[in-house]
Amino acid sequence: MQNEIISLKPKGVLSGLCEYLENPVKADEPIYSLKDILYNMPFIHRAFQLTFSSPTTYGELYVPIQKSRFVFDKYRKKGWFEAELEKEHSNKSTLGCLVGFGVDRKYSNKDFYVIRRNKTFKWETYRNKPNQVSLDSFENYYFNIRNKLRYIYSSNDLWYLNSSHKCKRF
Repeated sequence: MQNEIISLKPKGVLSGLCEYLENPVKADEPIYSLKDILYNMPFIHRAFQLTFSSPTTYGELYVPIQKSRFVFDKYRKKGWFEAELEKEHSNKSTLGCLVGFGVDRKYSNKDFYVIRRNKTFKWETYRNKPNQVSLDSFENYYFNIRNKLRYIYSSNDLWYLNSSHKCKRF
């Protein structure tokens, strides 16, 4: 699988799709192995990790999360994203791959970690109605955080957080 090579041309349907997804193909024609591509697909990443265990080259790219939510502190007038890590992923190794996230110290974090995004957004309400600045701030924040999340349709809710650049990806 490592010897199966795929190159992306700067013109064509795939190149157009990459451009639309705001990740244009460079003129130097990137070359990927089939193994690299399968590693980067959220819906088969878990099976890939179980099949190929080489942690020095392929780290955890999609970290399973549960109970994701947006919360706010009405006194600080700030909001942020937080989620629970699955128990088997609640460790320092996983946290090391999640740049921009930290453990939320307001929870016990004994059996699993509750992580939160370090960046916040402005959130001010009057009688539970947010002002336009708050709505615009949340919209921008939501767009940025949503690009880091992947959902896999199944009988269970399967949400994954795309980890940082520290873990190998293309």
